Amino acid sequence: MRSKQRRVRFANETEEQFAALLRRLRLRWRYEPHTFVLRKKSDGTPALAFTPDFYLPDVGLYFELTTLQRKLVTAKNRKARLLSEQRPDVRLRVLYRRDCLELIRPARSRRSRAALLGKLLSAPNEESIRRASWVLRLQRVADSGGHVSVMGVRLPLGQMCAGSRVTVWVYPSSLEVERDEYPVATFPCTYDARTRRLVSVEPGHIIRPTGQEQGRLALPELERASPSRRSFRRAADRRSLEQLSLSL
Repeated sequence: MRSKQRRVRFANETEEQFAALLRRLRLRWRYEPHTFVLRKKSDGTPALAFTPDFYLPDVGLYFELTTLQRKLVTAKNRKARLLSEQRPDVRLRVLYRRDCLELIRPARSRRSRAALLGKLLSAPNEESIRRASWVLRLQRVADSGGHVSVMGVRLPLGQMCAGSRVTVWVYPSSLEVERDEYPVATFPCTYDARTRRLVSVEPGHIIRPTGQEQGRLALPELERASPSRRSFRRAADRRSLEQLSLSL
């Protein structure tokens, strides 16, 4: 799905907050993508249908948020039960008001995100756990040459990202770049969480849709010295980048 989820018009604030939670956990989602017909009229037209609020394609799980009046909760529970009976292959979880209040929280630390991920998915796989363990999330706009600046380093993303807004997820050993919540590039790196600095960055790889050839990206470059980036002028950092250049 290449839809721009920032433009989704949610039914209520709870849905909007839940979508923000999924973004923090780096779980790809779709909003109301499928409608299941549960009962038909004599002429074949739908008499009763159910459209779950969210779908997580990477884990194959639907979510229905139920925080409204009791009679509406009862109706949604009935639809969820019918769906389970008619389509046992469809995985659905209904979240009630108390569930939403417990799940929708800032989750700023890796430990808190891991705890929320476990509550949300019950048994998350290793990749979901890894993706949720990011250290920093940075918003950037690529320049006309397809470069973005990250902590004093210019990352080459290619012309496909020129002028685009991207998200850079910083991990202890990698930088992962997304556009419209889809991966576009990854760079091996060493990030020092104590000093909040990039110690080294290696050439990355461009990520294209499945079936297309993956490409190698150019070497990241140090930006010109400025007062806010003096840490990258230190000898240790220069040695790291010199070693990186010699290894190519």
